[in-house]
Amino acid sequence: RPPPPAPVTAPSRTPPTAPATARSRTPPTAPPWRQASATPTAAAVTPPPPTLEATQPPVRGLGSDAESPGKIQPLEASEDQELWSSRAEEVKREFMLAYSAYRKHAWGADELRPISQSKSNWLGGMGATIVDSMTTLFLMGLHDQFNEGAQWIAKSLDFGRRPTQSSTFEMVIRLLGGLLGAHSLSGQQVFLTKAIELGDRLIPAFETASGFPEPHWNLQRMATPENRSPKATILAEAGSVQLEFRYLARHSGNAAFERIADRAYEGILRATKQGSHPPLAPVLLTHPHRTPTGVVPSRFSLGALADSYYEYILKQYLLTNCTQKRYLEHWTSSMHVANKLLVRETKDFAYLGDQDNGGFSPKMDHLACFVPGMLALGHHKGGADRSWLNLAHRLSEGCMKLYNTPTGMPPDFVSFSASGGVHITSSGAHSRLRPEAVESLYYLHEATGDSRYREQGYAIFKAMMRSAKVGSAYATIRDVRSQVRHRDELPSWFFAETMKYFYLLFAPRGTVDLSKFVFNTQAHPLRVFQGP
Repeated sequence: RPPPPAPVTAPSRTPPTAPATARSRTPPTAPPWRQASATPTAAAVTPPPPTLEATQPPVRGLGSDAESPGKIQPLEASEDQELWSSRAEEVKREFMLAYSAYRKHAWGADELRPISQSKSNWLGGMGATIVDSMTTLFLMGLHDQFNEGAQWIAKSLDFGRRPTQSSTFEMVIRLLGGLLGAHSLSGQQVFLTKAIELGDRLIPAFETASGFPEPHWNLQRMATPENRSPKATILAEAGSVQLEFRYLARHSGNAAFERIADRAYEGILRATKQGSHPPLAPVLLTHPHRTPTGVVPSRFSLGALADSYYEYILKQYLLTNCTQKRYLEHWTSSMHVANKLLVRETKDFAYLGDQDNGGFSPKMDHLACFVPGMLALGHHKGGADRSWLNLAHRLSEGCMKLYNTPTGMPPDFVSFSASGGVHITSSGAHSRLRPEAVESLYYLHEATGDSRYREQGYAIFKAMMRSAKVGSAYATIRDVRSQVRHRDELPSWFFAETMKYFYLLFAPRGTVDLSKFVFNTQAHPLRVFQGP
């Protein structure tokens, strides 16, 4: 997940570049909220109960590959769901505490500054926290807040109001993804209407020689900012827009949205063939106005600047109801290469590093902690070999090492020693309340039903409450190695992702049916396609 646009001050999704040495079952007859018809305005938005279709029976006795390290053992006892449901309610209360602070001090702004109780409009003042929170509000059954957000979106969300240049990528995953997720869950037309309006304003950003998007875009003028010529394309920016635009094309009937998604994806495939480790792509590709597309000498990684590209390869396969086998084949071959190139094993866990011309670097971003969840999903719903689930477990154990700090919160990145020791540098010691490790615990628990993942998640949740809570909200942390000092920021992903994954981890398995919905990289669920 790439850094936000300059010169606007924004909550970066990537570490600085210098240290680089992203149950109840449904009744047979679907209730009205599941049907295709939709209310044309937000006035009548009434979210249904938050439980969606249940998953298939849980997988038991995983780890059939006897030689695979870290074999996951069969379950021996059932979980106490009453206890975990109470913990899901605890998450909901903390979510509402922070959301109420945003509502009181920064309503309509992009994000809350929790210490000064003021607002931040780094994404152009388009209510990013409202849009990003909608799917979480829905799943938590917070009907009144969902209705209020829907009314604001219908009446106040104006994409052409401000002449501000913003990150194309962030507008796609947060705003477009949030609107489409709300539409996918509620069926309300107002969200699709706003998504089409935003999509129409974004299409010209992809009309480049290469098909790669302009990294920054002015929605009012529908043009790239003046005097800004990109020197390269970030892999995650070109490769993490496909879910949103495919869904938008499907539900709007406008094939142009799918064409721009395809063009960007195909441009990456052509560029990757020139790299040294195909089908992996380096984190930087040629700039949007160059053709043919190619690679820029840079590192190979599953972390910052690359992460969600690989996530979206698998999820394109899942979104198309597992009908487009080329995506699964591309993802599987990519993971085989990544396993050889980027994974390192210790006695007790595995971790991910980077690879460049200088060889392997044992630097691991917290952003890369999404990988265990991706592998678990690839096994659970994508049909990938069970040995991938064993690797997912060992990588998740590596991610848990990042939480062994005085604050109980993870740094943005670490370096591992050959023996598995963890080293935190000053440049990576901050903590951004990121969701990736909890996201992986959620997918691992969905795939296995093993309560260890819930226990680890609850320990992280309690540490966050101790270390990141400031008054009536939460804030990011300056240095996890020492006495807690906070930054005056609360990224919208805290509402969209971090708290959602905590909630779903503790809620009954199958609260979201992963055979019916696919989460975008901002944790907005998109309904899987049915029919041709």
